Amino acid sequence: MKKITFLSLFLLIAQVAKSQAVAPYNQDFNGIVAGGDNSSIVANWNQYSYGGQTTDGDIWNGWSLNPGLAPSSDAYTLYHADDDVAAGVVDNWFVLHLDCTSLDEVPFSYDEFQTYAASWYYFHGVYTSEDYDAALGDAGTQPNGTWTLLREGVATTTPTTQSFTLPSTTTAIAFRYQGDYADNWFIDNVSVGGESSNDFSLEGTWQVTSLGVGPNQGDTGWWNNNVNSGERACYYDDTYVFNSDGSFANVLGDETWLEAWQEGVDADGCGAPVAPHDGTNAATWSYDSAAGTLTIVGSGAFLGLPKAHNGGEDGFPANDTITYIVSSSSETEVTIDIEAGSGVWWRYQMQIQSTAGLNDNVLNNIKMY
Repeated sequence: MKKITFLSLFLLIAQVAKSQAVAPYNQDFNGIVAGGDNSSIVANWNQYSYGGQTTDGDIWNGWSLNPGLAPSSDAYTLYHADDDVAAGVVDNWFVLHLDCTSLDEVPFSYDEFQTYAASWYYFHGVYTSEDYDAALGDAGTQPNGTWTLLREGVATTTPTTQSFTLPSTTTAIAFRYQGDYADNWFIDNVSVGGESSNDFSLEGTWQVTSLGVGPNQGDTGWWNNNVNSGERACYYDDTYVFNSDGSFANVLGDETWLEAWQEGVDADGCGAPVAPHDGTNAATWSYDSAAGTLTIVGSGAFLGLPKAHNGGEDGFPANDTITYIVSSSSETEVTIDIEAGSGVWWRYQMQIQSTAGLNDNVLNNIKMY
């Protein structure tokens, strides 16, 4: 299959009226035909290029549509490679012009991933606007309009769905890539106004299946571990119970994973839970689907690790309150992120229990990322 660059696609864009895509809108980019008329695929999308000028001369510069780059797939994805510039960084926007006025709330989701190491990451940003108009062009250093940063961070190396809820006044969504001989970024399955992945229910009993930490959201390059490692069995059998009445409980059993920062603990390892992080205090949970955040309130209550909270890693959050980011979700799985102090990002992958006890068969079939 042939790679389709936006050098040729922009010739098509120029011939398409500057209309708005009307939500509900879905685009998986797979309707591309090499050498064919692809105007319907790129209609309502516009690319804007700022920053440094590319010097490497290859065909991968700027945003492009490429087949066969997704893992085990020949499907097309929206793609940005590691453009090389003489000075500064490239700054490329790809903007979808929208009309969402027929909806009260606008669920928005997309899949993303990258194949380069997170250490090469410079900037991936997703923005929304309520006053962008394609007919007005750019504003010199960015597309016209007022832009709000919805998400920024390194992508995972396997496709991950990001989900949000937008206001009906939204007129544009933009993917912005910056870098100089840096990483790459794949975008696929853009959905605006479809079924919201944020409308899942947390009610039930959940367990962590993997966790890790790194310098950016989603990056677990500093340290990571998972349930199949054969390590920390006393940790992976802990449960997190979200009750329908809004109450929350850490159920840790006779042993859990302890660390030396906890009172009376000399070395990391399995042992009896240590107060207040022992699940004996009352706690509550609340989920804000519009913001994509989950808040736990209660002395010693936590998700993932007791030490990690919004202000640091000492286990004692302000007002006994921790707010987590729900980065992706489904009926059975959820990805939780938290910045525990500046530039320290923890990620937890969690799965709901289908039965009262998580047996060996379930453990062997947990989906890992």
